[in-house]
Amino acid sequence: MKRLFTFVLFFLALTSMKAQSTDHSFVFIDHNGKEIADGATIEVTDTTMVGDVIQMNIPVGIKNVAGKTVGGRLRHTNPSDMPNGAMQVCAFGGCSSSDEVSIGNACEAGYVNVDIFTEWKPTDFKKSWTATFRIEVMQTSKNFLGIEEVKSNAKVLAYGPTLNVHFAFKGTTGISGVKTDTASKVVARYAADGTLLTAPAKGLNILRLADGRTVKVIVK
Repeated sequence: MKRLFTFVLFFLALTSMKAQSTDHSFVFIDHNGKEIADGATIEVTDTTMVGDVIQMNIPVGIKNVAGKTVGGRLRHTNPSDMPNGAMQVCAFGGCSSSDEVSIGNACEAGYVNVDIFTEWKPTDFKKSWTATFRIEVMQTSKNFLGIEEVKSNAKVLAYGPTLNVHFAFKGTTGISGVKTDTASKVVARYAADGTLLTAPAKGLNILRLADGRTVKVIVK
């Protein structure tokens, strides 16, 4: 009986270790496509003025390296640490109704979310703090067309890499500096759901600029 009890404890320990291990189906990448190590910390010092709102954009992307279709979403894990303002978490093709987690999306092998369009919108941009983001691997299922998708009630199957983002404003104003025409050139335009646009479209447009910044504009 004692031997059986010991075996059960050993099995539970192995199960727990497996559940806590990091799933590497997705990785964080920089704008050059280079992988960012799990648990790494990057620093964001630039601010962007969009209308009358100051925001600090996170210049990273996400890539599916699993070699197969995998469901994923991005979560901000420590919202209670945020000193002020608001965090908008958009990744994997769009934003959810929650500010703490993006939508879930079934991503084919090699899928690249070039820019996660996630930013902190501080009310006091002189505050510094560190936010932690984690990729969650999601359950997928096929819709009536036979296409895999992540439904709103899908389960989290595993936890992927984490990324720490330290926000530390270095300037003296709410704008990071004067940008040249070349730096401010729009190199990509997306709809609110992450769809790549070839021209301005009515509603929210997300612009990726040549210097790596992202800005959001309303087209009427």
